[in-house]
Amino acid sequence: MLICDGLPAGPAPNVKAAGLPGLFDDLPSEVSGPSLPQVEKEPQVECLWAVFDGHGGAAASFACAARIPTEIREELEAAGRDTAAARKIAVESTYLALDRHLRVKLGPLARDVGTTCVFCLAWQEESHVGILLANLGDSRALLLKKKGAGHELAAATSDHVPNAPEEERRIREAGGKVEVFPGSRVPVPRVDGLLGCSRALGDLRFKEDAALTPEKQKVSNIPDIYEYTASSGDVVVLCCDGVFDVLASKQVTEIVSSALAKSGDAGAAAEAVVRKALADPRQQDNVTCVVAVLK
Repeated sequence: MLICDGLPAGPAPNVKAAGLPGLFDDLPSEVSGPSLPQVEKEPQVECLWAVFDGHGGAAASFACAARIPTEIREELEAAGRDTAAARKIAVESTYLALDRHLRVKLGPLARDVGTTCVFCLAWQEESHVGILLANLGDSRALLLKKKGAGHELAAATSDHVPNAPEEERRIREAGGKVEVFPGSRVPVPRVDGLLGCSRALGDLRFKEDAALTPEKQKVSNIPDIYEYTASSGDVVVLCCDGVFDVLASKQVTEIVSSALAKSGDAGAAAEAVVRKALADPRQQDNVTCVVAVLK
């Protein structure tokens, strides 16, 4: 340890001229040797699948679908991806950023149009595949676990509908109401009698109370987030509400499991779900299904 009491007054002494040894005189003038190898961290391999179910037109769903890969990547870089807490912050920030994007991209139109958003983010860990499911609205994600020659339902996201107890409580506390649209042929509870889902991107007319934070607005833009561990052969299924209006999660699981057992083709499994949902006489909505088999 060196303790310095300060420099003395007057000019600094010239140790070389005085013939005194300098502090580093015994060190060689040049040092050579092998350089250390450059350490490169392997890039994180991540997969993203998403379903956007627009209402009031397709403008909001198209805009969000084009933006989400960039947004989720930037938010993960900012918040981190190494812990569940960091990933949760990144995903919530992604949804908030997508809502802001619609406000800018669509302008006044964003008051009257919107979209649900359900997505799956998957990444490779040393011994398993990490799965994050995020849902906003009445679309749904399923995680199917490999069992023998087939699959069984392991997890499902919750739908955000206006008459769900927690959703209805928030809507009413924000000054809204839950009622069926007057004269509607199908008695679907709606936010202020207009919107059939209680959380969504866009729909800014339901988010205009400046005294309320995003999660307390009549229509929230804060998703539910779930994390699971998965293995090779497990399956992720994402569908809009047009599927689950007529098929239960267990039925979708059986259709996907049967189709994969026959062909092993994820596209064929998704098509089987869509055809079954469209063939139901109760069907009155559009239908979308994504099936991803983990390798």
